[in-house]
Amino acid sequence: MSKIAKRIGTLTPAQQSAFVQVHVRGRIRSIQSALHRHTYSDLAVAAVFSRAIASFLGVGTRQGRLCADRDYFQHAPDQSWEVKVEDVGGRFVDLNSLSSADKSALEEGINETNTAFAHLTFWSDSSNQDECGVATESYIQSQADRIRRFAETVIRLSYDHTNYDKTANVVRPSPRNG
Repeated sequence: MSKIAKRIGTLTPAQQSAFVQVHVRGRIRSIQSALHRHTYSDLAVAAVFSRAIASFLGVGTRQGRLCADRDYFQHAPDQSWEVKVEDVGGRFVDLNSLSSADKSALEEGINETNTAFAHLTFWSDSSNQDECGVATESYIQSQADRIRRFAETVIRLSYDHTNYDKTANVVRPSPRNG
């Protein structure tokens, strides 16, 4: 996956507000809805959308370890249409300011999303699988708990790092961008 340092073009204040209201909040609503149900597909929605929001906030993993992810996915040579939180007047998550519980939730959640949902994987693990390689109920429950902690952490951080006014249910213009 090739990354570049910046996206192509900037968003107007109206586009910034709409992006947060429609795209970010829409994914958050989908995550919240999925967490109320307990199917594999709902868990996958919560995990993958949470990973997308984490990336938007500048959080990722490298070789399984939590790290800042402030570069942009390259969609075409030297071009990215990806949007990060700073593009909409927010601020990146400072990993050093997070509690150990938040860091753990993010790292475990991104890794779980990558191995269980975003990529097709298989490995033998008799402690968490039956003889056919199907996850045990206890593993499924622990997986659901990891994804729930991850999703709840990402949602809270998204509110903290965007100019979203929860009381008014609107995005306030950034002094820097608006």
